[in-house]
Amino acid sequence: MFASSCSQLEPIGNSPNQQEQLNPEIQVNLTDPSDQDNVPATSVLPPSTSSANSEDENRLHPPHGLLYLRRKAERSEKNGGTVRRQREGFLRLVRSHSEPGLGSSTDTVHRCDHCGKGFKRSYCLKRHLLIHTGEKPFLCDLCGKQFRHSGNLNRHLSIHTGKKPFLCLHCGKQFRQKGSLNQHLYIHTGEKPFLCNLCGKQFRHSGNLNRHLSIHTGEKPFFCLHCGKQFRQKGSLNQHLYIHTGEKPFLCHQCGKQFRQRASLNRHLYIHTGEKPFVCHQCGKSFGLRSSLRTHLHIHTRVPTCAGGVEKASDH
Repeated sequence: MFASSCSQLEPIGNSPNQQEQLNPEIQVNLTDPSDQDNVPATSVLPPSTSSANSEDENRLHPPHGLLYLRRKAERSEKNGGTVRRQREGFLRLVRSHSEPGLGSSTDTVHRCDHCGKGFKRSYCLKRHLLIHTGEKPFLCDLCGKQFRHSGNLNRHLSIHTGKKPFLCLHCGKQFRQKGSLNQHLYIHTGEKPFLCNLCGKQFRHSGNLNRHLSIHTGEKPFFCLHCGKQFRQKGSLNQHLYIHTGEKPFLCHQCGKQFRQRASLNRHLYIHTGEKPFVCHQCGKSFGLRSSLRTHLHIHTRVPTCAGGVEKASDH
């Protein structure tokens, strides 16, 4: 009768080594069964858990499967085995009890009723819903500007505090945001990771690539309500509006002259500083304006003829 019920089990010998390989929680005594007074035939040892862990388990009331996986992972770790799969199963079982709907096979997706976008976490869906509701619960106490997310508010506050914690180790320039520093580093490395698939031109920033793509598409989505002129970029439209309003917001503090565009002010400042950053690489002459350099380059692109005139060097 014993042989029929345990036919699938391998016979166990009486050697001490084989007894040590048994489950540490259930140890079977294979000594003479007639010696019943000294040692019982079968003894069950309690689980080796501390009193503090037992109290926590009793307080949390874990299910039987959860307790089994936890003990199995602990035993495997003590024996030096791999516990990654047991730990993953343990975590899946924990999530299935803490977050209803998350099972061991597939994770429940929290889906937006407005656009159908799915999120793995419920709080991510709540943040996303602010886009549809238009709600901006995070308020700047200094200027009253509102934001959807607390991170955006924290980055905005650096404008008021003037704090620039991110430092470029190459040139010492400081930035308010880490993303701005990362983009600045492309100047030193020369990297241009954003590639135009239509013409192969490369750019340091994604925004520059997006603006460049409008050249290929011919799209000009920004148009002036005063004259109907269209522009590829919103910044170009804003600068154009100064023509209609007559506003010149960029002021030279040395002579008081005003300009509609910041670039025009920067070019004007070369008059006061005497700086000439545009250099001719053929003769070394410097100019304060890029347009002056372009005009000068015509001297090098033309060569004298026998009649004393000049013609373009490309003609030869």
